Amino acid sequence: MDPNFWALDHERTFQALLTIVVLAFLIERALAPLFESKLFIRAVRRRSVVKEPVAVAVAVLVCWVWQFDAVSIILRDEVMNWYGFALTGLVIAGGSKASVKLFKDVLGIMSSAEADKDGHRLTWLHEDAVLARGKLTVANAAAGTATLAALNAHSTALQRLRSEAEAIAARYPEDAGKQRVAAEIAAWSEQAQKTVTHTSLDEGGVTGGPAA
Repeated sequence: MDPNFWALDHERTFQALLTIVVLAFLIERALAPLFESKLFIRAVRRRSVVKEPVAVAVAVLVCWVWQFDAVSIILRDEVMNWYGFALTGLVIAGGSKASVKLFKDVLGIMSSAEADKDGHRLTWLHEDAVLARGKLTVANAAAGTATLAALNAHSTALQRLRSEAEAIAARYPEDAGKQRVAAEIAAWSEQAQKTVTHTSLDEGGVTGGPAA
């Protein structure tokens, strides 16, 4: 085909994109009873990467069963194919994740099981932060054996935990308990950063105690 004569069919493209949006919403709502059930939440516990593969698998399956290949439709291909179904499924799964964000972060709608999960998650983050803070204290006290890389690793871990804890606490502005835990982890993270900065400035490479 001469590229000079190629153009998008706007009506066809709009219909395909509209179908993607509708399917993303339907799949997100269809999976909500599973993802928000207490049984599923207890099963996955700390693993937060389980939902995405499930959503992708369901979206691709839906595209294959109902023969919806948005790429071939938009590009006016003569036949639909498996990689078109897969790519469309990935787009739909990504859209369903956006729907979840809309419901939870913007509209504030979530099941009680999801709220409980956030509470448990914050508890685990606090436990991990206590462990990382302890390791940093021990490493910083071990003059001559600790390295700046080790201190930096523990500090980075605390910063990551702080970001996740603050993200959870932001969803519950009226929950004093969650706000307190997030603030405590944040304070430890700041202290860890000061420790690493103090150590990096020390000409010996390692100090014998924490920064003031």
